[in-house]
Amino acid sequence: MSCRLAKLAFGSPAQPTGGATWEPARKINDLPTLNDQFNPKLAVDETDGQLAVIYYDTVLDSGRLRTDVWMQTSLNDGVSWSAPIRVTTAPTDETAPGADIPGGGFFGDQYGDYNGLSTHEGRFYPCWTDRRSGAREEIWTALIKTEEREEEEEEERGERFTGKVAGLIYDHFGDFEGFLLETDDDEHLFRSQEHRIEDLVKRAWAERIVTTVFVERHDRHRPRSIVLRGMPPGFDRD
Repeated sequence: MSCRLAKLAFGSPAQPTGGATWEPARKINDLPTLNDQFNPKLAVDETDGQLAVIYYDTVLDSGRLRTDVWMQTSLNDGVSWSAPIRVTTAPTDETAPGADIPGGGFFGDQYGDYNGLSTHEGRFYPCWTDRRSGAREEIWTALIKTEEREEEEEEERGERFTGKVAGLIYDHFGDFEGFLLETDDDEHLFRSQEHRIEDLVKRAWAERIVTTVFVERHDRHRPRSIVLRGMPPGFDRD
C-alpha cells in the first residue's frame, strides 16, 4: 500500500511469489477534489477473505488541515472497492496551536502512530488517535459492520423504523431527552438520555443521513440500537 500524490493506492502480488513481484498500484478512492489520504492500515477477514483499509482523509476540509478516518472494503482481492465510509464522528486538526507538546522529542505529537484495524465475520474494529477535544491525543475505536452482517443482525433485533431525524429534544436545562424520526408514513418519537445516542442522531440530523432505529420489544419509544445508512454528501455513487 502506498500514498502517491496524496491519493491512496493499493497493490497486491501479481502471482503467488511470496511478494517478490507486485502488480501496478491503483487508486482505491480517486476523488477529483484536492484532498490528502494518508496513514493507511489494512486488514483481511480470515472468515471470508474480505479486505478492509482505514486512512486519514482531509476531504471534508477545503483547507486540507482537518482530518477524519475513513474505511473501504473489497470482496474481490482489491480489484474493486466499496464507497468510503466515514468512521469518525468529529474531525481533528493536528496543525492547531497546542497540538504538539513543546520540546517534542519522543513524547511529542504521535498522531496516527498507533492506528490499527482488526476484522472478523464482517465486523471491523478500527482504532486511531485524534485530538477532537483540543487536548492531548486520545485513542478512539468504533464497530463497523458490512451490509450483509447488518441484515443478519436486523432479523434478530425485531421491530425497526427507517427515515431521517426530524428534530432533537432537550429539556429546559439543556439535557438531551430524545429525538423525532420522520418516516414515509409518520413521525415517531423516541426517548433516550444516552450521550452516545445523542451523538449519533445529532450527526444524522446535521448530515441528513437515512437512519434505522431498532426499538425495545416492551417499549416502542425507546431505541435499542441505531444504524446510520446514508452516505455523507460528496460520496454519491452511480
